[in-house]
Parts: sequence; structure tokens; C-alpha cells
Amino acid sequence: GIDQILKFAQTISKTSASGQLGLFGNAPKLQPSITPSLPNVPPASKNQKLAWEKELLGMYVSEHPLSEFGHVWEKGMVTSTSNIFPEAVGKSIKIAGIITKIQKITTKNGSQMAFVRLEDIDGGIEVVVFPKVLEAANDILQKDKLVLVKGKVSEKDKMMKILADQIQGMEEGLKQKTNERPPILFLTIPSHSKKSLLEEIKRIVSLHPGASPIILRIAQKNVMKEIKVKSKIQINKTVLERLTLLLGRGKVEVKE
Repeated sequence: GIDQILKFAQTISKTSASGQLGLFGNAPKLQPSITPSLPNVPPASKNQKLAWEKELLGMYVSEHPLSEFGHVWEKGMVTSTSNIFPEAVGKSIKIAGIITKIQKITTKNGSQMAFVRLEDIDGGIEVVVFPKVLEAANDILQKDKLVLVKGKVSEKDKMMKILADQIQGMEEGLKQKTNERPPILFLTIPSHSKKSLLEEIKRIVSLHPGASPIILRIAQKNVMKEIKVKSKIQINKTVLERLTLLLGRGKVEVKE
């Protein structure tokens, strides 16, 4: 590739310097032997082209690498990085995105761990990968790789982070996820709630029927009681946003 082009340019330069010019002195008479010969390589993949766009322009121009996986967020299969708040600290969640930066360090006992910058369509977050998880996912952790991450929410210096428990390639993780049981939606209902609040929850559920069970958490006499609702719901981005707006941050939780 580049080596052949540089060699070809040097040949032209030498030819010009030696006086081997054309009739008007503006073009070298090239012999077939110095015609550039470039290797046959397969066309660049879409992800490779997008990576070049980001590297050269600082942004994706033609499309975002995650565009074809938009349904993953729309159906609530993973949490958007823009919806990770301090109220979720300690809870297990799943996120997905593209790896934009990897920093590996050696711990005091000689093991390796990594700090990974993961970005989705809405934003980004740092993923902390401890030695055991890194060892299992070392082949997957590559820049520009699309991955699914399962881990616990953490906060340090007012910055949200994910402590990874498992990292999978996007396609592999999604195939595995289709065989799993549907996630459960937990809704924490304030004590002495108005009837209108429960009616609005019922309305949202009726508009989005699905396979996910719903469990209401209601505080009664300092005891949190859980009540399983007969209806089931389709968990998606719209549902989560509406319920969060209705009940407040930290009151809507999805568990596998």
C-alpha cells in the first residue's frame, strides 16, 4: 500500500532529476516497470469506514455505528448512559455502546485491569474492568468494538461509572439475550398515593402490553411490600421515560 506509493514517488523524482522528460518537459516517460502496483485488499467494512470518519473528522458523518442497533435502547433491553443517575448506585444494569478508549494498568499484585470509555447514541460513561473480567473479555476489548456490558453502577468524584461483571460482543450478547426470560419491571409507589397516579400507571401499561412482569413496591408501616400485577408490559424507552417522569428518578427499575 503506502510503501509502494512512496517507492513510486521516489522513482518519479529520480527520473525527473535525470532529465528523462517528455516532449514539453512536464511529464516523465514512465516505463511499465515503474507503474505503481498496489496489493489486492478486500473492501473496508462499514465499521472501518466509520472509524476512519471519527478519526479524521472527529465525528461520524454518514451514520452512527450503533444506528442498526437502535431497537436495543428502544425496547429497554439496555440502559442509556444518559439515564444513569446517583440513585442507581449499587444496582446492576446493562449498557451497550462502542469502545472509544482503553487504558490498561498493572495493579500492585501484577494483574492487569482496564478503564474503558464506552459511548452510546446518547452519551458515554467509563467502565472499570477488574482483572478477572478483563481476562475473560481481553479479546473483545478493542477500540471501535461494539459491546454489551453488565455491571454495577458506581459513583466517584461525582462521576458515574460502571464496574463491569461481564462484557460481550454486541451480536453475541443479543443472540444470547433472546433466549433469556423477559426482564421484570419494579415500580416504587409513594405511600398515600392518589388514585389518579395508579390510574395513569394502569393506562401506560395498557398502551404497552408485553411479556415483562410488573411488581409494585409500596411502603406500609416502614415495611416495603411487593405486589405482583396481573398485567404485563413491553419495556421500552418510551415506557421507562413516562414512568420515571410520573414516579421520579430511582423509582423505576428493570431487573433481569
